[in-house]
Amino acid sequence: MPAGTFQTFVIENTLYVGGGQTVNIKRWMDPRYAFAIKSEELGRTGAQIVRSERSELVAIKADRS
Repeated sequence: MPAGTFQTFVIENTLYVGGGQTVNIKRWMDPRYAFAIKSEELGRTGAQIVRSERSELVAIKADRS
């Protein structure tokens, strides 16, 4: 990724909103930081994708030890 290499674990959630709507959320977390290094969200109504969002860390100024 643009910000470098990280040792992460992944948290995956599926939210059932109702009316056949679901939101799948995937976050890559590094225990040294209190925020997601990368995240993806995908909203669906049935089989149709209605929302797609992805974010990645591009830079960080912090101690990595």
